[in-house]
Amino acid sequence: MTVLVDDPYSEVNWNEVDYLHSMSHQHTYRREDIRAQLYDMGFRHFPITEYYPSEPTYPLPGDLVAHGDAIGAPNAEHHAFTDAYGHYNTLGSFYTTGYGKTLRVGAEEGLFTHSFEDLAVFDAEAANPGEGVYRLDLRFEPVTGTAGEPSVTLSIEGAEECDRKTFERVGDGRIQERTLGEKFSGNLFIRVVELPVKLTVEREPETTQISQLRLMQGANLPWRRGFTEALDGDRRDADGNRIEGLLYPEGGGITINHPWAPAIDGYLEMLDFDDRVLGVEVWNHRRWFGLESDEPHTRYYEHWDAILRTGRRCLGFFVKDHRQFGRGRNILLVNPLENLSGEEREREALRAYREGRFFGVLGATNVDEEGRPVNPYDHTDFRFTRIEIEYTDAGDPSAVYVAVAGHDKPLRPNLQLRFVTDRGLAEVVDNRAEATYALPRTSEGDSGPLYVRVEALAYPDTHKSGQPLDGEILKEMNVYEISRLHDWLGDADWNDVDEAGHEPIPIVDMLFSQPIRFIRERPPE
Repeated sequence: MTVLVDDPYSEVNWNEVDYLHSMSHQHTYRREDIRAQLYDMGFRHFPITEYYPSEPTYPLPGDLVAHGDAIGAPNAEHHAFTDAYGHYNTLGSFYTTGYGKTLRVGAEEGLFTHSFEDLAVFDAEAANPGEGVYRLDLRFEPVTGTAGEPSVTLSIEGAEECDRKTFERVGDGRIQERTLGEKFSGNLFIRVVELPVKLTVEREPETTQISQLRLMQGANLPWRRGFTEALDGDRRDADGNRIEGLLYPEGGGITINHPWAPAIDGYLEMLDFDDRVLGVEVWNHRRWFGLESDEPHTRYYEHWDAILRTGRRCLGFFVKDHRQFGRGRNILLVNPLENLSGEEREREALRAYREGRFFGVLGATNVDEEGRPVNPYDHTDFRFTRIEIEYTDAGDPSAVYVAVAGHDKPLRPNLQLRFVTDRGLAEVVDNRAEATYALPRTSEGDSGPLYVRVEALAYPDTHKSGQPLDGEILKEMNVYEISRLHDWLGDADWNDVDEAGHEPIPIVDMLFSQPIRFIRERPPE
């Protein structure tokens, strides 16, 4: 039986490699102060994601260019498929979709009106009829100290209510003096009939306050078309700027964000669509390893292994998303950058993503003497220094060798290396900076592991300000439980798991390699 090895680290020169801190999914709300904070945390690769509209922050803004070592890449987050539920990022792509306008309603305004002149009129026969469909987000709540149900009255001229996926008109489509109460879902889909579109919102300022009012738009098209436009499209806007396609054909690709669905079938279909659909988010600070109704909140992590067990290539991404002070980063393993031009640096970083030359990091949060998170927050120098395949004289893969370095010995003196395969946690090595996992000998009926990936932990002697912590305790814990080990509870950038201000301040550095796959082909009979 022939064994083909898909090793994303095979071309890494570990003796000369640069470790480039990168973000595959990070919102900055187009704010210079947030970009500065992320730079101070050690990020140097900035494929920033934004939406409403979904458009790349590229070339880099001048505040980042001024540093001299920041690297840019086009990227944006896209959503609102008509035939699937989900969000995706387009690393290295100019792909631009949607529309966005946030409206400010004064505290004393009982009657608010706004006219939209710059919208697209809905055309059912157009190549993309969704260009004329928009989502109105309207959030309101009781004024503090008042009783009773808050409500607003909404009217829209020039547009009619429609279904979010089919774009068919809902009822007669009229939105005139419609009273909305607490049971209102918060959003309404409309298709534009004529311009201008006039919006009117009425309320009692003494009892009802508006917390959000915006008109926004996603891609509004089938996901296959969105993927194709992101990867291979060549459209330009009226000014001649590219709004589709990859910057460099050999770099970047699509990532599937926070894979919420309880089953992986839809993600398998997306991964099979094109080799440039790279993988799924395994950690997203808003929802940790995958928010579910009950713990262990490991859905994304479990999806990753479930996909890998099918034999597919699937890279894993670790991101902060909307939480710049939270955890999650991808460390790209790039050729030395010092003597490269700006374009060469951009190419090298995006090639690292395409080839899987990176690993995920959840760094322990840096704190002051009172346990409050402080700069550089989740930055860590803990890293893989070797991930290599060993081969027999006959050329067959026999073992996976791993080495780590850079852990903060005074704070986190202990190490644990964990080898994970399609059969689960296969081997654990404690308090060694290197380890070799011997691939099980294959026998008839047992073809060996489909993949091996490595998790590395650097941790203190205690947790909860004194309770002992050792390798045996960690071995019995899953990654979600390990990620929550702490001495303090406090403000670690809020998430959807914990009460705001009472999040665990993490004390363990966690590394996650990309999978090394073993593809076995039987010789023809």
